[in-house]
Amino acid sequence: MEQQTDPAKSELGLQDSNSARPSSINTDTELTIVARTNWLVAIDKPYTTFFSSVLSNHQEIYSKFLALNGKPIKEEKRTFIKIISRMDGYEGRTAMSFVFKVYHYSLIAGISTVRQMSKAEQEFRGLHQCQNLGVPAAQPVGFGTLSGRCGMHRSCFVMTRFVENAIDFRNWLNEKDKWRITGRQSKATIMEQLGVHLRRLHEERFFLMRPSPKNILICDAGTTQPKPMFIDLAYARFFTSELLARHAQRIDLGRLFGPLLRRREYDLLDSFLGTYLPDPFGRTCEDLRRLIVRAARVQSNRTPFSWVSNRIQRTSIRRIRRAVRKGIRMLIDEEYREEKRKKARGKRFPDG
Repeated sequence: MEQQTDPAKSELGLQDSNSARPSSINTDTELTIVARTNWLVAIDKPYTTFFSSVLSNHQEIYSKFLALNGKPIKEEKRTFIKIISRMDGYEGRTAMSFVFKVYHYSLIAGISTVRQMSKAEQEFRGLHQCQNLGVPAAQPVGFGTLSGRCGMHRSCFVMTRFVENAIDFRNWLNEKDKWRITGRQSKATIMEQLGVHLRRLHEERFFLMRPSPKNILICDAGTTQPKPMFIDLAYARFFTSELLARHAQRIDLGRLFGPLLRRREYDLLDSFLGTYLPDPFGRTCEDLRRLIVRAARVQSNRTPFSWVSNRIQRTSIRRIRRAVRKGIRMLIDEEYREEKRKKARGKRFPDG
């Protein structure tokens, strides 16, 4: 097995001496890295024993990870999530469950990733960064990236530890029974904890960009002391520029409160502000409250400008994708190309 076992090399993001592809990894943990010309797989070293049978095949490790059996929990056009259970390689044979998430890139999205970090690696690094800052997040286990020609990403995967007895914040709020079990005080406690965590992140100029209720897990959901945990940090990043950091703060707060304010949960905003203040960017309580309400309306597409701009953006993207698919089909499908030619001739000479 090709392993990178030197912690100093891992922290500097150096590549495996036997690999042909450099890594952009830069975390505070020791990783086992296997790389080839067009793919890279990195696993947190404490978890390598759970995947020793996969890592033993040097040539097909990436495809072997994608072929792991598991229970599907989400399947979309370009995203697939499943829960896999593995046994470690020691005598104790400890069983552990992992969340395995796969992203597939479209042609246009792949072009924009040339020489860029994959979504899986971005999420892996974001989860580690949250933990380094003392903010609860899903435990990252590893990631992999498959690239095509010119360095374009074709697909990637990221693994995290499966969290038992947890439910996402959106469903936790929607379940009426949970309100009777935990009471309204628990909802306020969750918001107070989120205020502490987001303030800690924003003080360090680290922004999640997607902290919506569906990307927040509530651990111990059926108890009187539920705790929030962040997941799905594929877009989390640092912003050193003051202007960009203020914009990212609006996005974070708008994403979080957009669904909540649609439900008229304005008292939760008070609980959040009680621990988030003083504002890392120096705003007063009233200014921050107005900013959150405005950002939530924008993220919920409830202002005239946001509605028009989103409609234009979606229409433009849809037309570009349609044109690209049509162009590719014209290149590879001869029957389709001949059919288009006949239609074009019919329009030019309708009587012939």
